[in-house]
Amino acid sequence: MKTPSSNKNRVLGVDPGLATTGWGVVEKNGVAIEELYFAKFAVSIAATAQARGVILLSAVEAGLDVVEYNPRAVKMAMTGFGSASKMQMQTMVQRLFRLSELPKPDDAADAMAIALCHLQTNRELLAAGSRLQADSVVLPRACSLEPGAAQ
Repeated sequence: MKTPSSNKNRVLGVDPGLATTGWGVVEKNGVAIEELYFAKFAVSIAATAQARGVILLSAVEAGLDVVEYNPRAVKMAMTGFGSASKMQMQTMVQRLFRLSELPKPDDAADAMAIALCHLQTNRELLAAGSRLQADSVVLPRACSLEPGAAQ
């Protein structure tokens, strides 16, 4: 399904997971998705890979560009530190979007960070000298879906 074109660009950030999949929409037509990374829990990689595959297929069928970022790159883009904690990431997302509370659940905050990472690393979207064009960034819509949950 193609989305209608508009003056606003959107990035769909996706944090695919086994139990939940977080997503956040920021700006620019495209999809930024976290690369698979399983250092400790290799057993769950197959199920997560299947969920990720469905997300990638859906994005491509919708005609969207897909860009992948590994967790360390997202952390580096958001905090300047590739080993940042979940709390540091949530705090940075909260500050950049001027949210009154930390974004929750974690999967949604991660997805928003992935989308922001894409914006920060895609130079054509950034005006010279501005940080994410802060005045033009619309507050994100984000959530985390559990398998079988209706939205």
